[in-house]
Amino acid sequence: MSAGRGGGGREEDCVDDVEVLEGLDGDGAEALCGWVNARGAAFLEQWAGPALSFPLTRGRVAALEGLHSIRCGGAFVGVVQWMSTDGGEAHIGRFIIDPARTGRGLGRRALEAFLRIVFGDERVSTVSLSVYEDNAGARALYERMGFRVRGAREGARRALRMELAACLTHASRTERPPPWW
Repeated sequence: MSAGRGGGGREEDCVDDVEVLEGLDGDGAEALCGWVNARGAAFLEQWAGPALSFPLTRGRVAALEGLHSIRCGGAFVGVVQWMSTDGGEAHIGRFIIDPARTGRGLGRRALEAFLRIVFGDERVSTVSLSVYEDNAGARALYERMGFRVRGAREGARRALRMELAACLTHASRTERPPPWW
C-alpha cells in the first residue's frame, strides 16, 4: 500500500487508494461470508433482503450476478452489487465494508468509485437502492452522497427507495451535482 494523501502508509489509511473491480474471488467470498455470518441472520436480511437464507455460503455468493469487489491498498475490504438496469435506472445493493474498517470514510470512497462506474454506462441516468428506514448509518451515507428518498415499501421493517440522478452526464441537469462528482 502506498502512503497516499491519507499519510502513514498503514493499511487502515488506504482510503485514498480505493478501487472497485468487477467480480469476486474465492477469498473475497469467504471473507464476505465471515462478516455476514458473524453478525447473524438479522444482519443478512438487512444486507441482502429476504432472497438469501442464513448462513451465507460461498455457493450462494457465487450465484449473485453483478458483484463488485472493493479493494483498499490492494486488500479486499468490501462488496457492492449492480443488480439491474431497466429503462435508464440502475439498481444497486448489497453494499458492505469490512466491519473492522467502518467509520473511516472507506464506505464513502468506495461508493463514489462505484457510482462513477455505474454512471459511466451511457444507458444509466438514475441509480436507485433500497435501505431499511432504521438503518441510520447507511441511510445517512446515501443522503450525504446525494440520494433522496423517492418511496417506501411497508412490511415488518419499512424499506426506503432512494434515487440519485446523473445530473452532469445526461440532459437532466436541474439538480445540483453531488459534491463527489
